[in-house]
Amino acid sequence: MLSFSDVEMIPIIYHRSLDKDAFWSPGALGEHPSLIQTVDRKQHAEKRTLFAPTMSMKVLLKLEDGIDSAVTKLLDTFKNDAKRGRSSNFSYHARCYVHESTLRLLFGSRPNVEHRRDTPRLLSAARSVAMPFCLTALFPYLMVPFMRVPFLKYLIVPRSQDKRGFGQMMAAHRHLRPSVTNADISAELLLLMAAAPDTTSPLASALLTSILTCPHTLHAVLAELAAAVSTNALHPSHPAPWAAISRLPYFMACVHEAARLYPSIPVLLPRCVGPAGMVLPDGRFVPASTAVAAAPAVINRDEGMFGKDAAVWRPERWLEEREQGGRMQRFLFTWGWGARKCAGKNVALLECCKLVVQVGSGLSFVAASEGLG
Repeated sequence: MLSFSDVEMIPIIYHRSLDKDAFWSPGALGEHPSLIQTVDRKQHAEKRTLFAPTMSMKVLLKLEDGIDSAVTKLLDTFKNDAKRGRSSNFSYHARCYVHESTLRLLFGSRPNVEHRRDTPRLLSAARSVAMPFCLTALFPYLMVPFMRVPFLKYLIVPRSQDKRGFGQMMAAHRHLRPSVTNADISAELLLLMAAAPDTTSPLASALLTSILTCPHTLHAVLAELAAAVSTNALHPSHPAPWAAISRLPYFMACVHEAARLYPSIPVLLPRCVGPAGMVLPDGRFVPASTAVAAAPAVINRDEGMFGKDAAVWRPERWLEEREQGGRMQRFLFTWGWGARKCAGKNVALLECCKLVVQVGSGLSFVAASEGLG
């Protein structure tokens, strides 16, 4: 594999003409590939045409009430803990919140699996797939052939008949919406149910922690929220609408900065060079079938793109120059690049921003001695 740290290589490596590498094999999440796991670029384009519109902000805002209900429920949990003198594990509760709000978005109702006794069970089921998924990602040329052997496939690949693990989520999905039988739709639902809590909640945790541990940032965010409350754009007792959140420039700069410094998927994201090979800008030739990749955790700290202080938290960088701010937005690699950019980006932003804004405007905090309470 060839890995690159130069941000200018991103449009070349992640050009739409390159297919994904075997890293993205679907086996650990079931046999049928979801959008993100579709290797062939033509098949991906066909699927994206079908599914991407359902993740547009315009469509999601019609379902905003579902997220608001989950936010309200979570704040009630925090307030009850405070009344009883108990600390709150924000990271854990954020995962439960993302799980519930994602189910509301996907199924449009209050599903049975959202009850307190079921959420931890299903979150645990999602976590159970982490090891085989990571092994498949790290050793695709070893794991993928294994998963094609009938006996090993039976042991490793999850099925809806399983009594535990990821198969529980498959079974829950069938119970929630029996009429959904199309394999493509099922694959997308299962991926979102499994991946959302462990990708969106870390962003929310990183955002809140960064704000609370930087006095200047905390003062600026609270001042902006207070100003919005004073004009009735926000209300501490009601979840903030996205229309109001998106008009909080400093807070949104904090969101971009948290996504830049703490990408939920920081690892190398490989592509496969096509049959004709690839010529790099410096003239070197890369043979066919070579894996080429870059990592968000590296690209997002490129000093040429994000400034000499790219390694430190400074939300102001997103507000200083409009042209450079737009360029940084384009090359922010947390969400991927081009036609393969994360289809769930809008879902993650909605869930993360609504949670942190409401927590920031409706609660006071005391940090625990180890991490954030």
